[in-house]
Amino acid sequence: GQRIVRLTQRTLYPWDGAVEISVATSGAFTLRVRIPGWCNSGASISVNGDPLSQPIVSGDYATIERLWHEGDIVQVVLPMPVRQWESHPHVHENAGRIALSRGPVLYCVESIDHQNTGIEDLVIDKQTPFDAVYEPNTLGGVVILHGAAQSKRHDEKWDAALYQPFAQQPKDHAAPVALTAIPYFVWQNRGASKMAVWLPHEHASC
Repeated sequence: GQRIVRLTQRTLYPWDGAVEISVATSGAFTLRVRIPGWCNSGASISVNGDPLSQPIVSGDYATIERLWHEGDIVQVVLPMPVRQWESHPHVHENAGRIALSRGPVLYCVESIDHQNTGIEDLVIDKQTPFDAVYEPNTLGGVVILHGAAQSKRHDEKWDAALYQPFAQQPKDHAAPVALTAIPYFVWQNRGASKMAVWLPHEHASC
């Protein structure tokens, strides 16, 4: 027959990968906890502090079958490192570019956060780590990524030209700048602003 099971979930997901489930119903039943496909390693589950012994597979459900007692606590930890993505090599527009994600959230850059340089001139150093900071007063409360980038020097010869005779010249040194990335789904909420998801990295030839 059917029964009612009461659970309480506490989490800041998708900004934090820690999820706590409090069990308020005693008895024997099975609890299935979804492990999202984006979490490809490092996920862990514990019940009252005891780690789950079975393998945890991303994109699948972890099954917890036991005699539950009111007050039992299930803790799920989903690591959320900042990840870099590259596009299929046949997508020529993204050649030499990377995109950023954290947890289930895709990120982008907006010109409003980079007033002193055009976002089309930003170049990411692939080795530079990003700091993920929850900012409750920004865009309704989101995690912002802060990292280092470089800004290519503006070449005025292209301001009024689409084509130029080819001239092999050494690359100009780029200036270091601070890079801010916001969740893609909240862009264009602070006024008109240019946006980019795919950014060149420092070793790109484009």
